[in-house]
Amino acid sequence: MIRSRLAATLCLLLFPAVPLLALGAEDPPLLPSPLSLKDLTVGSGTQRIFDLAFASTDKGFGWEIATADPGRALSGTLEFALVGGPVLRTIPLDGAETWGGYLDLSSSIGAKRVQLRLLGGPQDMRLDFSIPGPSPDLKQGQAVAVFSERTSEPGYKASRQLRLSRRSSVDLVTWGGDAEVQLEVHGPIGEGGFPPRQCDDRGDAWRHCRLESLEPGRYAVTVTGKGNPIQLLGRWQAAD
Repeated sequence: MIRSRLAATLCLLLFPAVPLLALGAEDPPLLPSPLSLKDLTVGSGTQRIFDLAFASTDKGFGWEIATADPGRALSGTLEFALVGGPVLRTIPLDGAETWGGYLDLSSSIGAKRVQLRLLGGPQDMRLDFSIPGPSPDLKQGQAVAVFSERTSEPGYKASRQLRLSRRSSVDLVTWGGDAEVQLEVHGPIGEGGFPPRQCDDRGDAWRHCRLESLEPGRYAVTVTGKGNPIQLLGRWQAAD
């Protein structure tokens, strides 16, 4: 009789501790943006969760995920959700080696926290995940110098964002000294997947992308090079 009462008393004492222990679980780590996670492992059937902090002025962010295990595809699901709120995007990753897109946060007010959820699939996966941060806007008729920001590195890569409010014809050129250059244009940038490539011109410093009747939207202009600094210039006008 005494033993049964003691057992019942212990159950009553221990039962309230269960939700308290659950509430005491650690919160996901809060990471800033821009962000670069390298060689992150997500086991089969497990999950990795991170909270991402964005300023109130941020209207959205671009992201990219890629396998860190050459020859082996990703496995699982990527989710973005507002912290304490609804799921914003769900992206199945099975079979893909790389994926990316843009998440629009313009409808959110104030400082923003987004939860990144990496949900493991049938296979373990090793991955790289990055949020490169906003690219400066390319300004009409204004040349931009592109060069290596580290003297120890001969290579360089720069991105600019081209915003078109209407259907436009666009002319992009690079020039400079002795350099190897690749000029790329992708867009329009949407909500999911990599935006289509509009131009890929590579060779010496003198590169040229002439694009007729581009749809309104945002485009990524990327210059990758090696050697001496070069100049990037863009001009555009409304298409007929």
